Amino acid sequence: METVAATPTDLAAVQTELVVAKEEVVKLRQELGALQADLAVAKAVSDDTPNVGEQITFTVTLTNNGPNTATGVQVTDLLPAGVSFVSATPSQGTYDDVTGLWDVGTVAPGAPQTLQIVATVVSPDAQ
Repeated sequence: METVAATPTDLAAVQTELVVAKEEVVKLRQELGALQADLAVAKAVSDDTPNVGEQITFTVTLTNNGPNTATGVQVTDLLPAGVSFVSATPSQGTYDDVTGLWDVGTVAPGAPQTLQIVATVVSPDAQ
């Protein structure tokens, strides 16, 4: 650690800079706090022991627990091995079955969004 000798005039300048820096940190924390959103994702399947040839539905639920709106939200959910994509129905946004990307967009607190993916079981080893 380097030690620097300072005159009283220098100390006053340093103290002023520290106060300004502290105010900037507080302001930045307030701005970041205003941008917080607590997102939760849950996934369920309509039948966890399906037979080959049957269709099953995966439901992905995205919830914003707040306190603020989340923007630019994306969720990736690829289908497991042993199933074949049939269709997808997002409550909001779009779903790309090749990449597994659900581009949700803006999610307000307390307004859960869902993605339902229908798939056909093509292997007895479906995961």
